[in-house]
Amino acid sequence: IMRRLLLVVLLCSLAGSALALFPVRTDWEQNHLQGKVKSVESYSEDNPEAIEEGDPLTNYKKSFYNAQGFLVKEEERDTEESYNQSTRFHTYQYDDKNRLIERNSEEVVLFTENKDDTAPSYFGALYQYQENDDGTGIQKELVYVYKKPTSPDWEDGHHQMIYDAKGNLLKDQMYCPKTHSANQVLTYFYDDARLSKVCDISEKEKIEDCETYRYFDDDSFVKNGSFNDLRVEITYDKNHHEIKRQFIDKDGRVSNESYKTKHRFDEQGNVIESVMYNEKGEWVTKTTYKYEYY
Repeated sequence: IMRRLLLVVLLCSLAGSALALFPVRTDWEQNHLQGKVKSVESYSEDNPEAIEEGDPLTNYKKSFYNAQGFLVKEEERDTEESYNQSTRFHTYQYDDKNRLIERNSEEVVLFTENKDDTAPSYFGALYQYQENDDGTGIQKELVYVYKKPTSPDWEDGHHQMIYDAKGNLLKDQMYCPKTHSANQVLTYFYDDARLSKVCDISEKEKIEDCETYRYFDDDSFVKNGSFNDLRVEITYDKNHHEIKRQFIDKDGRVSNESYKTKHRFDEQGNVIESVMYNEKGEWVTKTTYKYEYY
């Protein structure tokens, strides 16, 4: 009898875990990292001689992951040559199922005109999850500014990400339960389990604009989108590293402005250097990465 009871408990436990949709994937997977990464430190800089508009920008970022592959904290710093320096700190909290439940952020802006004048700001998000009997689910995000609400009002409107039972994102939207209405809707389409199209949906539920995805035999792919009056075609390798970017006008002519990115990798297969070049062969942006592993 005891053995039969233990078997029933085990089967119920397996059934319960099979229904668990969230978390859909780890941050290692989301960020296409290889191996058990403990931290990633990156430094990016623009080439002043290749920047045609605006000031050169530098960016520093360090991200820390727990042993389960989820982000726990980040620090990011942007510096514009003749403008301001902005530093952001993020922390992430999870429940006992490794579901993200809270993100807290602080930003400090150091103004060029007055180095003693800083302007800290606080913002973040709270998360809830709805897991349905058919295996589908919804991640709900309530964004706050300045101060975390003690009694968050989810009925007043929040961000939703709706998933099918396979963990595919189907819809991304702002939803107001009080009026049962949605706006800023993105709908995702799949073909042979691969993302094929992402479309903006108007308030009249009509498709307005789409990004399309085309895949090759080696699992590299091309994403087509739009920018102003141009179509942007970006080619990625199988691990989602950008390789090429070009702009195409409405008549199908490829613009002279195009970019290629070359990467170097460590033994784990993670990028340690990415350099983007313009059509003249000048480097435009260079990013280096350092990793710690568990």
